[in-house]
Amino acid sequence: MAQYTSDATSIAKWFVVRANNEFVDDGGVAEGITNLKLQKLLYFAQAVSLSVNGKPLFDDAIVAWQFGPVVPVIYKLFKVFGNNPVSIDKKVEGLSVEVTALLEDVWSVYGKYSAHELVSITHNHLPWQKAYNASASDKTISIESVKEYYADYYHRT
Repeated sequence: MAQYTSDATSIAKWFVVRANNEFVDDGGVAEGITNLKLQKLLYFAQAVSLSVNGKPLFDDAIVAWQFGPVVPVIYKLFKVFGNNPVSIDKKVEGLSVEVTALLEDVWSVYGKYSAHELVSITHNHLPWQKAYNASASDKTISIESVKEYYADYYHRT
């Protein structure tokens, strides 16, 4: 069974480093990743982990905001970048081979989409809709709703 991190920070940093190493042309220009896109990738990483392994990848809450699912602690960490690509100067360490493989799978499926395409995708999925449209002020997307909704989405091959 895979070893998991207890917070989303290492996962977020992995996606930032991965995006900054993804060259979009022959000149070696990296597209990078905005906080908005990062939030959606964190959400899908959590969904894949719940679907494939039956347990969360990280313990931090995911909340339904106007532009889709957000991990508030990560949003606050990187909000200084605004709409620009996030930049970090540290290599990510401490993630297991299993977690890294899961994140690479998430990147291969969702990394090609723009932030706005990912917003649209999440807006069409029930966990965000239920939490965002709830009458309560707590807009947390429950682990249970994500696990149930994505139960048959992802399968190990």
